[in-house]
Amino acid sequence: MNSGTRINEIQNSEESKRLLAAQRQTYADAKLVDLVNTCVCLLLPLGVTVAQIFLDVPLEAIILAWIATVLAGNCLPRRSMHLVNEAAAMQQRFDSDVFGIKFENVCRDDRRIASQAGRYRERHDDDDGKLRLDIWYSVDIEGARPGDAITRCQRQNTEWAKRLLKRCIRIEICSAVIVVAALAVLVFCLDIDPFNLFFLFSIIEWMLRRFFEYRDAIATVGALADSLSSFRLSSKENILQVQERIFECRKAPYLVPDWLYALFRKIDEAATAN
Repeated sequence: MNSGTRINEIQNSEESKRLLAAQRQTYADAKLVDLVNTCVCLLLPLGVTVAQIFLDVPLEAIILAWIATVLAGNCLPRRSMHLVNEAAAMQQRFDSDVFGIKFENVCRDDRRIASQAGRYRERHDDDDGKLRLDIWYSVDIEGARPGDAITRCQRQNTEWAKRLLKRCIRIEICSAVIVVAALAVLVFCLDIDPFNLFFLFSIIEWMLRRFFEYRDAIATVGALADSLSSFRLSSKENILQVQERIFECRKAPYLVPDWLYALFRKIDEAATAN
């Protein structure tokens, strides 16, 4: 196991930055797939519903939109989860190298890592200010003993994940309330043919699926936080158990948008640095 000084040294090495760049690009790819899925499964049905109310939409167009929604709802989440699992394995390898412990579920596909890291650097013009790959663990661990230093890093990781998850859930709840309110106005204030509300069922199904995903993610992060609160100076066995739960959190289907992460990055970093 590495000491705090050694962790700070390794996490800023070129190899560690390469792993971080690869996992960030892979998460970005997953977020893009998730965005397309949201547009097709939420915005498309909503648009078709509104169009049916005010326009004469051909039946063929409605059928095609329904097929697109069904296909996207089944295929895109699988692709997104594949990318999320891949990114989590890259991050697991980063932690394994930085902490000096052999973790399971690490990504060993060096060609894929190099490709994704290259794409990330190219996307940000290889500008260190935009890449933000330095000092991944910003908590004060300089001079800390190995077990203590690693536990502090794991605790920072956990607190950051909790803050992002809660913030993301609040935003989605507010968005859902706005959508439901808008639909309620259309339904109760206008004389609408019930057939025109057919697509709303697919929206409800999509929102329920998101609800259960967030519920499971909250439970996973809560279990991780509970395990961290049970000790201060961690043994190798405890570190391995906590890291396994951190890996499960990183595989969660919820994805925090980059703009939201960047907007609150400094606030979250300051709040979790102690």
